[in-house]
Amino acid sequence: ILPGPWMQAAALADSAAQLPLIEPSVVEAVIGRDTRAAIAGGICVGLAGAIRGIVEEIAMESGAWPQTVVTGGGAALLKERLSFVDDWVPTLCLMGVGLAYLKRVAATHDA
Repeated sequence: ILPGPWMQAAALADSAAQLPLIEPSVVEAVIGRDTRAAIAGGICVGLAGAIRGIVEEIAMESGAWPQTVVTGGGAALLKERLSFVDDWVPTLCLMGVGLAYLKRVAATHDA
């Protein structure tokens, strides 16, 4: 689990002197032509690198390449940089809440 691009952008704006709050976006290059582009590049490329690193560590520890699913609102920003990902499900958390609710309703009706 990692903080997503919007959380990272907010943390930089809140905690670093004079850095603006940016709207994270897909970037072509990590080297930005201005502060906003540099922040966007760092967030996008940094997250992609962190995900790749975590998956590689899991593979080394377990001895097998893991099935990899990326979720969350920022998933679309990373898609082009993570070719090894098996599935992209931006609403996976909401789907889980929905399934838990349906399970509870079914249990209530069975009781």
